[in-house]
Amino acid sequence: MSLIIILNLSFSQVFVPKVDADSDDASFQLQFFSVLASVDYENKTIHEGDIIVEGNETFEIRNCEYVLTGAIRVEDNAALIMENVTLILSTTGLDWPFLIEILENAKLNLIRVKIISIEP
Repeated sequence: MSLIIILNLSFSQVFVPKVDADSDDASFQLQFFSVLASVDYENKTIHEGDIIVEGNETFEIRNCEYVLTGAIRVEDNAALIMENVTLILSTTGLDWPFLIEILENAKLNLIRVKIISIEP
Protein backbone atom coordinates (compact mmCIF):
# COMPACT_ATOMS: atom_id res chain seq x y z
CA MET A 1 0.00 0.00 0.00
CA SER A 2 1.41 3.42 -0.91
CA LEU A 3 0.47 7.00 -0.27
CA ILE A 4 1.58 9.72 -2.64
CA ILE A 5 0.73 13.32 -1.88
CA ILE A 6 1.32 16.04 -4.44
CA LEU A 7 1.01 19.44 -2.83
CA ASN A 8 0.30 22.70 -4.52
CA LEU A 9 -0.67 24.82 -1.53
CA SER A 10 -1.51 28.46 -1.75
CA PHE A 11 -2.13 29.01 1.98
CA SER A 12 -1.19 27.48 5.32
CA GLN A 13 -2.63 24.03 5.88
CA VAL A 14 -1.91 20.91 7.87
CA PHE A 15 -2.79 17.56 6.38
CA VAL A 16 -3.57 14.37 8.24
CA PRO A 17 -3.72 11.20 6.15
CA LYS A 18 -6.23 8.65 7.40
CA VAL A 19 -5.75 5.04 6.36
CA ASP A 20 -8.17 2.18 6.91
CA ALA A 21 -5.82 -0.52 8.24
CA ASP A 22 -8.41 -3.26 7.69
CA SER A 23 -8.81 -2.47 4.01
CA ASP A 24 -6.82 -4.12 1.23
CA ASP A 25 -7.40 -1.33 -1.24
CA ALA A 26 -5.14 1.67 -1.57
CA SER A 27 -7.77 4.26 -0.77
CA PHE A 28 -6.86 7.10 1.55
CA GLN A 29 -8.67 10.07 2.98
CA LEU A 30 -6.79 13.32 3.34
CA GLN A 31 -8.12 15.88 5.75
CA PHE A 32 -6.88 19.44 5.51
CA PHE A 33 -7.09 21.81 8.44
CA SER A 34 -6.33 25.50 8.25
CA VAL A 35 -3.77 26.61 10.77
CA LEU A 36 -4.81 29.53 12.91
CA ALA A 37 -1.76 30.05 15.12
CA SER A 38 1.81 30.67 14.11
CA VAL A 39 4.91 29.76 16.09
CA ASP A 40 8.31 31.41 15.92
CA TYR A 41 11.18 28.95 16.34
CA GLU A 42 14.74 29.85 17.27
CA ASN A 43 16.01 26.93 15.20
CA LYS A 44 15.69 27.38 11.42
CA THR A 45 17.00 24.67 9.10
CA ILE A 46 17.34 25.11 5.33
CA HIS A 47 17.53 21.86 3.34
CA GLU A 48 18.13 21.89 -0.42
CA GLY A 49 17.48 18.56 -2.11
CA ASP A 50 15.24 15.59 -1.42
CA ILE A 51 14.71 13.92 1.93
CA ILE A 52 14.81 10.15 1.37
CA VAL A 53 14.25 7.86 4.35
CA GLU A 54 14.52 4.13 3.59
CA GLY A 55 15.19 0.71 5.03
CA ASN A 56 14.61 0.75 8.79
CA GLU A 57 15.74 4.36 9.25
CA THR A 58 13.90 6.93 11.34
CA PHE A 59 14.31 10.61 10.44
CA GLU A 60 13.10 13.15 12.99
CA ILE A 61 12.47 16.86 12.59
CA ARG A 62 11.49 18.56 15.85
CA ASN A 63 10.97 22.03 17.30
CA CYS A 64 12.04 24.09 14.31
CA GLU A 65 11.19 25.95 11.16
CA TYR A 66 12.33 23.66 8.33
CA VAL A 67 12.64 25.07 4.81
CA LEU A 68 12.73 22.33 2.17
CA THR A 69 13.48 22.77 -1.51
CA GLY A 70 12.88 19.25 -2.78
CA ALA A 71 10.66 16.22 -2.25
CA ILE A 72 10.04 13.88 0.69
CA ARG A 73 10.16 10.13 0.11
CA VAL A 74 9.71 7.56 2.90
CA GLU A 75 9.84 3.90 1.88
CA ASP A 76 10.37 0.34 3.08
CA ASN A 77 9.92 0.21 6.88
CA ALA A 78 11.26 3.72 7.46
CA ALA A 79 9.60 6.47 9.48
CA LEU A 80 9.54 10.26 9.23
CA ILE A 81 8.53 12.00 12.44
CA MET A 82 7.79 15.71 12.60
CA GLU A 83 6.81 17.36 15.88
CA ASN A 84 6.35 21.06 16.62
CA VAL A 85 7.50 21.99 13.12
CA THR A 86 6.69 24.65 10.59
CA LEU A 87 7.56 22.94 7.29
CA ILE A 88 8.05 25.47 4.51
CA LEU A 89 8.02 23.92 1.05
CA SER A 90 9.89 26.11 -1.41
CA THR A 91 9.68 25.84 -5.19
CA THR A 92 12.81 27.91 -5.79
CA GLY A 93 14.51 26.38 -8.83
CA LEU A 94 12.00 23.51 -9.13
CA ASP A 95 9.92 22.69 -12.19
CA TRP A 96 7.39 20.49 -10.34
CA PRO A 97 4.95 20.77 -7.43
CA PHE A 98 5.79 19.57 -3.95
CA LEU A 99 5.87 15.80 -3.62
CA ILE A 100 5.53 13.72 -0.47
CA GLU A 101 5.64 9.95 -1.03
CA ILE A 102 4.94 7.41 1.71
CA LEU A 103 5.51 3.96 0.21
CA GLU A 104 5.18 0.32 1.28
CA ASN A 105 5.19 -0.03 5.10
CA ALA A 106 6.65 3.41 5.75
CA LYS A 107 5.21 5.75 8.37
CA LEU A 108 4.65 9.50 8.48
CA ASN A 109 3.95 10.88 11.97
CA LEU A 110 2.89 14.53 12.14
CA ILE A 111 2.37 16.13 15.55
CA ARG A 112 1.59 19.86 15.65
CA VAL A 113 2.95 20.46 12.16
CA LYS A 114 2.17 23.45 9.99
CA ILE A 115 2.88 23.01 6.27
CA ILE A 116 3.07 26.07 4.06
CA SER A 117 4.32 26.72 0.56
CA ILE A 118 6.27 29.62 -0.85
CA GLU A 119 6.97 30.51 -4.42
CA PRO A 120 9.69 32.94 -5.44
